[in-house]
Amino acid sequence: MLAWFGIGLVLALFVAAGVLAAAMLGYFGGSSAVHPNSNFSVAKARDFRDFPVFYAGPEANGQELTATNYEPLGPLRKSQWSVEFSYGTCDIGPGFDPGGCSLPVSISNEPACSRNLSMYGGALSPEPDLTRVRGTKAAFFEGGNRLEIQTGTTTVVIFAFSKREALSVAQNLRGLNVPVSAGDRLPPPAPGAVEGTLPCGAR
Repeated sequence: MLAWFGIGLVLALFVAAGVLAAAMLGYFGGSSAVHPNSNFSVAKARDFRDFPVFYAGPEANGQELTATNYEPLGPLRKSQWSVEFSYGTCDIGPGFDPGGCSLPVSISNEPACSRNLSMYGGALSPEPDLTRVRGTKAAFFEGGNRLEIQTGTTTVVIFAFSKREALSVAQNLRGLNVPVSAGDRLPPPAPGAVEGTLPCGAR
């Protein structure tokens, strides 16, 4: 339950930060289009060695790659970091809109030690809709808008507007620092990755 609380808190903070940033950009910039900022790059992701990193290429579902980021997951997630890819922009309308907006596609690569399917067993956790994607274990959440894929020592989290769109992104995932092409079978989870016993730092 504590593990799920950690994931829930990080998601809440991620959404809140995104909403606030989007609203502020719309208000202060006088523009309705929100363009995410980057603190990382595809080139740096190729050289990244902590865990396998996947993205959907220069575009996903017709949306261009607009940002690449390396973000802390916080102490409740074992102080690990994620590599994230954002696609497209979104509109919030003129002025300060507390509702913010969601990007069409986001992909977060996270160490399986800090995010895995074993974390969703508590009474308050969401019920995973278990499935298989490209030969490996996965689960849908939020009615299909979120897809979590366990491959190697990484959990790839895809956010999209529908299950169909999330699956389309998943089919186009390719490795940046591992030899996996779009459409290939994804490597199976490392021993202990799904069960939550994989130590952090394993690759």
